Amino acid sequence: MSRIVYLRVEDRNYPRNERIRASLGQAGHDVVVVDRVTSGPKPIRLLRDFARGLRASLGSSHVVVPEFSLPFVPAAWLIARVAGARLVVDAFVGKYETVVEDWGRARPGSLRARWCSLVDRTAARLADLLLIDTDARAETLRSRAGKNTSVFTLPVGSPAWIRPQPRPQNTELRVLYSGGALPLHGIPFFLRGLAETRRTATRLTLVLAAPAVRLESFRALADDLGILDRCEFVEPVSHGELIRVVGEHDVVLGVFGDSPKARTVLANKVWQGLAVSRTVVTRSGPALAEIADIAGPLLIGVPDECALAEALDRLAAQHDHLPDDSGIADRLEAYVQRRFDDFLTALGTDGAHP
Repeated sequence: MSRIVYLRVEDRNYPRNERIRASLGQAGHDVVVVDRVTSGPKPIRLLRDFARGLRASLGSSHVVVPEFSLPFVPAAWLIARVAGARLVVDAFVGKYETVVEDWGRARPGSLRARWCSLVDRTAARLADLLLIDTDARAETLRSRAGKNTSVFTLPVGSPAWIRPQPRPQNTELRVLYSGGALPLHGIPFFLRGLAETRRTATRLTLVLAAPAVRLESFRALADDLGILDRCEFVEPVSHGELIRVVGEHDVVLGVFGDSPKARTVLANKVWQGLAVSRTVVTRSGPALAEIADIAGPLLIGVPDECALAEALDRLAAQHDHLPDDSGIADRLEAYVQRRFDDFLTALGTDGAHP
């Protein structure tokens, strides 16, 4: 097989690039990781990133720019051309959608927003192979990509150790949200949805990773909506502990933001909730169709707060007979593996499973 170099990696343990690197290694490739330089003035850091990346890439077949380093793509393109390698770009964390839509750190149309958009467009045009997580997002990328760029969907999936858990013996419908507090996640959306439910025994657990001021704003909103007594705010837990928490609940909430990204992603919490064989309720969008046949009744898409309330009331009414599926984790993983095989084949592998 060939030598593949990961350039300017910010976090080796980030689940997405960790999984992609593992699949490449298990398919027989020699995977080399060049960590991002973190000390010194920014211009010096970038020069050192470039020099280290160029040295490592000589003799490689592909160089990869991971999800958090899209601004480095022009430098990586030059490295790839000097090394005679193909450039692979993971567009999973787009600059515009993150800075402008997710974090709200720049206004649409501002200078910074235009720069973020330029970063994303440049990355799509310069890549030989472009990676993304859903077919819905891939369609958008194809409209921006270079004429010789191939776009591949590599779904997020869930770790192999996450398996279906026995149905909990709850006396009331217990709903879980676990994650961050960005607009992408739409916490006010599902708090308002809970407030509209008719079955007041439905309870919500929020495992929130957010600054204290944000937590207080959500508590205040829940109080204003009259549902604070039905909400439990919990500190973040480890990944292993989180799966135990998921198993204690009947329903897992996905993302409910109103941005293009929110409508076209399948978030980690969606994959993990389904893999544990829990009903997952998330915002309606084209990405849901990609796994609808696999998930069946366990996956519910809702367009607005009223539909969310109706879905929760319906699930509460059938609480003792909620759907269960002991084979869903295996079917989801098989789907993910097929999509990875397409990518591995494009790299000249035999399509072996990661």
